[in-house]
Amino acid sequence: MAGGKSFDLAAIIPEALSYQDNALGGDGQSYEVLTRMLLSTESSIRVARAEQELMGILLKRGEMEKGEAERAEQLSEQVIAALIPGLPAERRRAIPLAARMEILNWWGQEQSRKGPASPNRR
Repeated sequence: MAGGKSFDLAAIIPEALSYQDNALGGDGQSYEVLTRMLLSTESSIRVARAEQELMGILLKRGEMEKGEAERAEQLSEQVIAALIPGLPAERRRAIPLAARMEILNWWGQEQSRKGPASPNRR
């Protein structure tokens, strides 16, 4: 752990996460899921902005217009692409919006349990 006269970066990097593509026509392949700490600065900013816009759209529920529903699909796919970069685009698109939201909820819970606080969640 960090302390004394040396700093061990590995001690603060959260344990790796993985996504198992085993539903909706997936082949069971496992993909690395990046933790917030491992995202690039640009990706971290894009993810935070997309999550914020996505939540704003989803809170409308029954009042959502067609364009907003399409935007929610697009935003959720963008976030999944940033978090699971190895997952092919056709597999991302095969995941329904509700399932993508469950993935994002799981990811957020994992981030709150592991490693230091994100600058995006202060």
